[in-house]
Amino acid sequence: MTSHTLTTHVKSAAWAQNEVMNMNQQDLEAPGSLLSKSHPVWLIFKNMTDFPLSKTGEHFYSGDWFGNAVFDAAPWSISGIAAADKKGGCTGGASFKLLLGDDLNFDFSIGFTDPLKGSNKMCCIAGRNAEAAYNRANEYDTDNAVKSPDNYIATTTTGKTSRFQFQVSVSRPGSPKGEKDSCKIYIMVQRIPY
Repeated sequence: MTSHTLTTHVKSAAWAQNEVMNMNQQDLEAPGSLLSKSHPVWLIFKNMTDFPLSKTGEHFYSGDWFGNAVFDAAPWSISGIAAADKKGGCTGGASFKLLLGDDLNFDFSIGFTDPLKGSNKMCCIAGRNAEAAYNRANEYDTDNAVKSPDNYIATTTTGKTSRFQFQVSVSRPGSPKGEKDSCKIYIMVQRIPY
């Protein structure tokens, strides 16, 4: 495992923990026009890090992005991107990168399936391979969290040293309240101590 020292200052652990608790209580409603589609997928990103997040690629077996396919998430923000079916449900994957500065990135991919027949599944994997994430979700639906393969060291805004990895986890609402919630997939991106 490689360790990288980042030049970006990060928030203190206490501040970050409090903000994560606040963000976990927030939600982002799907656009009303998305809900009129069959098999909509609403990816809700909770970027609980000090770094911006960008979409780097996609692979659709069926369906396509709905509305704006450009996706960037600011640090400490909640944002979403939608996909919807064409004729065979909405199944595919997308790859993302957390921009750490100094040409360093943490790449990960999300896979999801919402076929006409079959199960809704999701997964996340390390690396920039949307098709592999889709294939993994289609086969297993068990990889719901992934950690960065590398460790990171940064100075906090209070001057302390912070050692951490990144973790990405995917989940669906625990008890969906109708179609408004059933299309949601939550993606939490956060730093965890090592």
